[in-house]
Amino acid sequence: MLKKIFNIIVYIFAIIGLFLTAGFFAVKYGATDTTGIIDSQQANFIEGAGVVTEPGTSTGPYYWSTLPNIERQSRNIQSFGHGRCLP
Repeated sequence: MLKKIFNIIVYIFAIIGLFLTAGFFAVKYGATDTTGIIDSQQANFIEGAGVVTEPGTSTGPYYWSTLPNIERQSRNIQSFGHGRCLP
């Protein structure tokens, strides 16, 4: 009886292992690659913004055009607190 219960537990773990292994290989070889909602939203956002993304660079035209805005905003924040940190 104890041996039968042990065999059932071993078979259950073997089935779980096969299921997880099949899932791993499905992800590894792209069987689960589908276009999700976030992919289409990101594409629409980038297309609508007119921004060209260049991975790994921070010297593109978009980066440099935001620097004056950041400086102006930081001056506004400093003048709001009269140069001191608020509690």
